[in-house]
Amino acid sequence: MTNGLRRSILFLLCTLPGGALAATLIESRDGSGELTQMWIEGDMARFQQPGKEGHMLMDLRHGRLYGVDDVRKQAMEIDLGNSTAQTEAGKLDARLEDKGAGPEIAGYPTRRYLLTGAGEACGEYFLSKRALEHKDIRRMADSFRNMPTDADASDAACDLAEHYAVTRFPELGFPMRQVSSEGVQHEVVRIQANAKAPGSFSIPADYRRITMQQMMEEMLRQQQNLGR
Repeated sequence: MTNGLRRSILFLLCTLPGGALAATLIESRDGSGELTQMWIEGDMARFQQPGKEGHMLMDLRHGRLYGVDDVRKQAMEIDLGNSTAQTEAGKLDARLEDKGAGPEIAGYPTRRYLLTGAGEACGEYFLSKRALEHKDIRRMADSFRNMPTDADASDAACDLAEHYAVTRFPELGFPMRQVSSEGVQHEVVRIQANAKAPGSFSIPADYRRITMQQMMEEMLRQQQNLGR
């Protein structure tokens, strides 16, 4: 899973029908300007990018992510790693320092926080407590505390510090903007309550379910067959 996708998410399957008006929509852009739409309903989140095939589903309660391919009619479970990174991040000298009021972003007031890891400046987060008043967004933020990650102790200080920051979101606010030395990495551009999701929050019963390992093995066999 790419860092961009992880942030859109950080910033991960029930039976809600897609036509229901019960979801909260969060639209965000990454540093390249690419738009990601995320609908949250209960313990489920649905991600997709306009104009692109397929979508992703995240089980917030269990920390599972699924890449859904509607063309091949299959769903791949994506391994998010293990839960040890938060322990490692907790051992790190990571801090989120409150730098005062930030700008209003997508209609929500924010506070600006400087993130440091082992004394190294790692970037800034603009967090909004008011955004957490949406029950679905609060669920998403709460799920971050127990979300598995693929970080480990060998990662750079700032990578671990980012995982530490995620555990503070339920307390400090939802991330409306993330800035690194390279510029804006992620920014929320719109939040809409009672939004209509474009599809289901569940995997269709007739879709094949596979793991990432199975997908890689199949691709390897196909390459080997082409080489014969």
